Amino acid sequence: MILWLASYPRSGNTFFRAVLKHVYDIPTETIYDLDQMEMATWQRMKKVVDFQPENTTPLAELIASKQVHIVKTHDMPKEDHPAVYLVRDGRDALVSHAHYVLQYDWKLPAEERPARFYEALRMLVETDVSFGGWSGNVLAWLARTTPTAVLKFEDLIRYPLECVEQALNEVDYHPPQRHADRPPTFEELREAEPQFFRKGRVGAWRDEMPNDLHDLFWQRHAEAMDRMGYSRD
Repeated sequence: MILWLASYPRSGNTFFRAVLKHVYDIPTETIYDLDQMEMATWQRMKKVVDFQPENTTPLAELIASKQVHIVKTHDMPKEDHPAVYLVRDGRDALVSHAHYVLQYDWKLPAEERPARFYEALRMLVETDVSFGGWSGNVLAWLARTTPTAVLKFEDLIRYPLECVEQALNEVDYHPPQRHADRPPTFEELREAEPQFFRKGRVGAWRDEMPNDLHDLFWQRHAEAMDRMGYSRD
């Protein structure tokens, strides 16, 4: 059987998985096939997240297993398996995702990315082509009737151990005894893969989201922001 670890991209999914590895020695899976560039990134992050990118197990086998498998997804939800759903302030999530798109999806060299950042960010703000759009993804997962524990990124990075345990217990998954008393720090994660772990800072959007895109963001995503208690300031 499986337990979804779900989120819109860049909302704390990998940090949650790192806590599972470092504190509980729990491996995780993903539903996605990785291209060569992504494979290289995850190969470097084996010490951070207990995931073997070259040995991805088919989802049907994970579902049929008697063991519980925690599986990462960014896709829109189905009413099937219990889930932990991670939510991050949409502005921070979209700014971070825009950087990811430039590097991993558009595969631009580093020197070309700044000139294309506005284009990528606007695309993510005003369309739903990426995993249903930020608010579309959030609202769909919040609407599920299948057991779903909702966890905010901002709480996760402040109280990682308490938040992970509480979220897992909410969906009746009781983690094993701790192997360590602290999760990895962001500095440790950034040292392992600086391109993937950029800032991890609450409110980083203030430095990178232009005013016109901020206004557009609120026109499109106010409902989900209000539902999750995020303010415009």
